[in-house]
Amino acid sequence: MITEEHKAGESAIQMAEQLEKGSSRLRFRPFLALCIFAPCSLIAGTTPNQTLGWVIFVVACAIIAVYCWTRGPVETEDSRRWRYGAGVEKRVGALLDRIVASMNRRKETAKVFHDVRIKGWTGNIDHLLICRYGIFIIDSKGRSRRAVIAQREFKGKDGKKQKSWFIGNEVFPLAKALGAVNGIDGRPGIRSVLGVEAVHLTWCIEGPEIPTVRFGGGKAVPGVAFIKQEVSLCSPSAKSGKSSLQKLIESRKEAFTNAEVEALIELARTELI
Repeated sequence: MITEEHKAGESAIQMAEQLEKGSSRLRFRPFLALCIFAPCSLIAGTTPNQTLGWVIFVVACAIIAVYCWTRGPVETEDSRRWRYGAGVEKRVGALLDRIVASMNRRKETAKVFHDVRIKGWTGNIDHLLICRYGIFIIDSKGRSRRAVIAQREFKGKDGKKQKSWFIGNEVFPLAKALGAVNGIDGRPGIRSVLGVEAVHLTWCIEGPEIPTVRFGGGKAVPGVAFIKQEVSLCSPSAKSGKSSLQKLIESRKEAFTNAEVEALIELARTELI
């Protein structure tokens, strides 16, 4: 059951803050403390008044300890990645909000949930869109280089060869994502919980435009790569007019009436999340 609706990128921001809090008492501060402790101890040992010297040393230690404890969070490489990911999620979320608003103006019922935590599952879904064209599970990613999409072999952790889809050098988490749709390890998937087949997986990748390809069928849509009929990649950007994400959504056949969409939205609120 949805007890509260989250903002896009909320989980990623929380993760970044946790990493930064953990790093605020580590990293360069012990080195800084050492740089100050050493001169203080030298003063304490060489001053004519040994008692005064050690008092200075203890006071300096106390000041540095308070500084190290109260100093604000320190940004790390990992936290920067999470914050960058949160920014991508926010921008894709804003685009989806506009798409839903456009549908609503056309008298089409639609709803998008952001940062969805499905009960019984670890992790989250960046965006869950329910509209007349189906149910869309949308994951946001950011890339600085053109995405080269291909299926190739790689060695798994057990040393055995496996086949998987890659975006550049990044393994595509397709099996895990399909598990959320169809169910895995005895946990029901979105299809069985909502009782519908029209569930689509989409990776929305911010960066260079996605090449138009159809590896696994599907209607050709500019700026969209189909890995399977129900699995695709696209970009949130648009050179003119509609974004490729909106074109992808509206390229699907209408699956539900407005009344059915309303029922699915309420079902998602009570049973899925």
